[in-house]
Amino acid sequence: MPQKRANSQQIKEVLTTLGHTLSPAQESLVYCNEREILGAGGERGGKSWVAAEYYNTRFWEGDLYWVAAKDYERCHAEFEYIIQAMKQLEVVDTDNIHTPKNAQWSMKLKTGTVIKSWSLQDWLKIGSEAPDGIIVCEVAQITLPEYNRLTDRTAEKRGWVVGTGCLTGDTLVATSGGLLTLKEIVGDGSHPVDLLVPSLVGDSQATLAYYNGKTDTVKLNLERGLSIEGTLNHK
Repeated sequence: MPQKRANSQQIKEVLTTLGHTLSPAQESLVYCNEREILGAGGERGGKSWVAAEYYNTRFWEGDLYWVAAKDYERCHAEFEYIIQAMKQLEVVDTDNIHTPKNAQWSMKLKTGTVIKSWSLQDWLKIGSEAPDGIIVCEVAQITLPEYNRLTDRTAEKRGWVVGTGCLTGDTLVATSGGLLTLKEIVGDGSHPVDLLVPSLVGDSQATLAYYNGKTDTVKLNLERGLSIEGTLNHK
């Protein structure tokens, strides 16, 4: 059954209680109620914090949420931010937070809601649950079949998926206006956009363009002359 999504006033009230102030670019992501969202930015650009903030402003909507990544270690930043917020909101007791080293983290809120981390190395275990929402950490590090497996799990509840990642300005993007580079879309600032982006998993609406400045990158060249370049945190 589709979940009831948070409205702007509810999101604002949570942010006020937390004492968090968002930039216009961050607001565009946190206030967005599309089912699939990508927040892009360079390494140490605040992607983990903003992805966690998306959950923090919606924690009451459902019963089960995931923080997923290629391995458990990559889930920890987002999960730590969520723990801090849930403690500040006084909706979780310390004895209901479990953070074993290099393994699955989990917590149970006073509302009964459960949030846990998932490593895609535990691929076969994730098929038995239907989460209300998933934060995918460093989405560029996982394969398309892995991403599809995650999004499939949200179908039952019409849940959301928020991914984070970053690519260079000369990366070509298929849009409703033809092939454009990220630099053509983003420029040298952060701002809302309104682009239909066709993909292998169906058309999506791009709503935010984010520029994070200069950082080191790695480039992968393929045999047929294609290439892709991203920041070093994309293994």
